[in-house]
Amino acid sequence: MSGSGPLGGVGLEWALWCDDDMADNGQAPQLQQTQTEVWVLGDNAQGQLGLGDRDVESKSALERLDTSSYIASVTCAENQTVLRSVHGVVWSCGENEHLNQGLPEEVADEGDAAFELYEVEIKEPAWVLVGKPKQVAEAATRVRRLEKEVEICEQRIARAGDRHRESVEKRMAELVEDLKLARSKHAALLQKKTKDWKIKEVVISGQHSFALSNYGDLFGWGDGTEGQLGVVGIGRGGPQCVRLPKADPQLAPLAARNIDEETRRKEAKKDITVTSVSAGAMHTAVLANRPGHLGQVYVEGMNNYGQLGLGESGHRNEWKPRPVKALARTVVKQVSCGLWHTGFLTQARELYFCGLNNNGQ
Repeated sequence: MSGSGPLGGVGLEWALWCDDDMADNGQAPQLQQTQTEVWVLGDNAQGQLGLGDRDVESKSALERLDTSSYIASVTCAENQTVLRSVHGVVWSCGENEHLNQGLPEEVADEGDAAFELYEVEIKEPAWVLVGKPKQVAEAATRVRRLEKEVEICEQRIARAGDRHRESVEKRMAELVEDLKLARSKHAALLQKKTKDWKIKEVVISGQHSFALSNYGDLFGWGDGTEGQLGVVGIGRGGPQCVRLPKADPQLAPLAARNIDEETRRKEAKKDITVTSVSAGAMHTAVLANRPGHLGQVYVEGMNNYGQLGLGESGHRNEWKPRPVKALARTVVKQVSCGLWHTGFLTQARELYFCGLNNNGQ
């Protein structure tokens, strides 16, 4: 049993431990193996221990938390706890002053703490794009062409006499079959059901939270009053999908500077995949990849100490994800938010920092 690493978490006045006898491989352990156990102790004034008892203000000795699933990770903030199972199911408990629990409607009133674990309802996308843009465009063009030919053939049948009707109807049948096949191929390129979709990581700050899927989908909930969620509203509707803007084609990394303008613009239109997210007190940093443009940083939220790294004076907040231009031509490997400052680690092993420096951080 361990109190550190990916399977352990520590709050300010309390702690949780999760045994590490199993790997987070998306599959439940064999039946003969010991089920993952979560143990808690410390302050429970806001229900952050998840024991389900409002009368228990604190625990001075370890107590086993009753969980029915194999837990892959435990994440803790000041008064909040989030558990994630190996299958990507997320549970939350604790303070809800900032709607940071993603709770169901019956307990989601602002200020009502959750003293037991509730499942955070994160709606997975039913489909994802699987075809290359050129393939999709060519398939769509074929569908439109066949649809036009079918329309013309229908008009010819209406005008055809008995002598030519049989041949026109035969051609019509062939076109209908071709159109059916073309639509099927187009749909297969456009979308594919993601049966293995799941949440692979949860990040919490105590006031706002994020969940990241294995397909790079990012969901945020909680306090968004300073723009730190990157979505409209303050998270009252539960987890919302965070959409990153398309990249500026002029801000290509060094490795892509020599490609022609047309190729660069095509690359900018491709989907962006989020690889990691970090949450500060009132700001957020997101790391994302796109083919030909890896390690791009987006920031959102409060910028009163320059913690967004945008190089701008004043206290202007960012309400939607915005790329950090100073790092646009650098491959960033890791990003980490403190309360009011942010750090960036590049592929070249360079460290960059921005934000509050009152304690030399």
